[in-house]
Amino acid sequence: MEKKPRKLPVVTFFLLICLLGFGFVIVSTTQATLTTVTLIEGTPEQVWQELIDLEHYPDWNTVILEAKGELKPDAELKITIIRGDEPHVETVTVRNVTPNRELSWEEHSFLPYQLDGVHYFTIEQKDANTVQLTHWETFTGFTVFFQRDQLASDYQEKFAKFNEALKKRVEEQ
Repeated sequence: MEKKPRKLPVVTFFLLICLLGFGFVIVSTTQATLTTVTLIEGTPEQVWQELIDLEHYPDWNTVILEAKGELKPDAELKITIIRGDEPHVETVTVRNVTPNRELSWEEHSFLPYQLDGVHYFTIEQKDANTVQLTHWETFTGFTVFFQRDQLASDYQEKFAKFNEALKKRVEEQ
């Protein structure tokens, strides 16, 4: 008597593939947004001038040690940041340059869906001599799913340091 092939292994395999695919979609599309806000005594033009003066970042910026490139949409910037205790060079793509209002760029990790980010600086005049700088980044990728708390603590601290250094620079001018 011939044995009929069992369909269970095929069904099990199909369900496993579906679960893995669903899990990958959930993990790879996980998102986190980290935001810091700083009030600076000055004008939007003063804050903007310091923000786009990449050549002088080494004079005041303790987070982005160096930035080279052209600030125009789709241009690449090479930025040197401190990651851990070591300088790390990243290539980012400029997304938006709206004078006195917004600068943003995006970066992608080497592995697809690992960790991608869109980094923003927005400037808003609050009164005659006060500007609100909102410095934020939206992260996506499976690293966010597994290391959300670590990313938050690392980047919140870096954003706050950047903001304080920029504030000091503008207010001392």
